[in-house]
Amino acid sequence: MRKLWKFALLGGTVGVAVTMVKSGSSSSDQSEDKTSQALRVGGSAAAAGAAVGFVLDRRAKKKAKKKGRLGAVRSGGESLFEVAAEAAKSARPVLEHAVELARPRVEHAAEAARDAASELVDQARPHVKKAAKQTRKRAERARKDVRKQAEKASKDMRKRAEQAGKDIGKRAADAVSDNTPIVVRVA
Repeated sequence: MRKLWKFALLGGTVGVAVTMVKSGSSSSDQSEDKTSQALRVGGSAAAAGAAVGFVLDRRAKKKAKKKGRLGAVRSGGESLFEVAAEAAKSARPVLEHAVELARPRVEHAAEAARDAASELVDQARPHVKKAAKQTRKRAERARKDVRKQAEKASKDMRKRAEQAGKDIGKRAADAVSDNTPIVVRVA
């Protein structure tokens, strides 16, 4: 559509200009006739220009569609992939130059980031030390609590074992005094 409008404008301008140049050499003094004639010719030329632009737009669209297919053969016999490879080769020096131009800025940004990270580490260090100290205290308390519970459980088990031993000893003494045989099952 761009070519259509461009050619319509160009055709109209050329038509009006030609009409004005031709009528400027004549001796008649009728400016209204000149203007109306210039507008008629300009309109006709604009329509002709629009038609030419329309045709050129369609041709450009068809060409773009044909070239847009992957692997499509171009007019020189090259595939789209070959053209892309050439473009990449020609773009390499430009990209390398851009990298060289950007390198000082990137290095500066990296240095600034390193400094900022170092400052953040320095700011965080006291908080980390405090948290580590609190964690050590909690772990020590937990160790002491577990030790107390283990000692208590050990005392309870010792008492139960002693009581069980006394009970078994009593039963054995009763069984021996009654001359009752002790039966032991072996599984």
